[in-house]
Amino acid sequence: MVMGNVLGSNIFNILVIGGTCALIYPLSVQRTTTWIEVPLGLLAAFAIFFASQDRLIDRASSDTIQASEGWMLLLFFLVFFAYSIAVALKSKDTAQGPAQSSCPMPGSGCPQDFSYSSMEATS
Repeated sequence: MVMGNVLGSNIFNILVIGGTCALIYPLSVQRTTTWIEVPLGLLAAFAIFFASQDRLIDRASSDTIQASEGWMLLLFFLVFFAYSIAVALKSKDTAQGPAQSSCPMPGSGCPQDFSYSSMEATS
């Protein structure tokens, strides 16, 4: 039951927060997200499902995640964490040109839109 709460909560949070953000401003998805990170997330979900289904697979008396399965899930997390760090370092090294604005809509009051000339014009 605990695993269902955790997984259900994560799925709900991803869908609601992602959907709300997409309603406010369109989201862009990189190719690596589609072809690497989403399949790894699905693989992790299947790994958790099979690790917690001892009654179905082994005909055990209870569904428990054993220490070996916990180590497997931890190793999977560490591999994904190392992949995420490698991608972040690679994108940091390959960034070229001036830094792009993080403000989604120019003229919306972001700090980089502020100039002293606009302040003087209103005084």
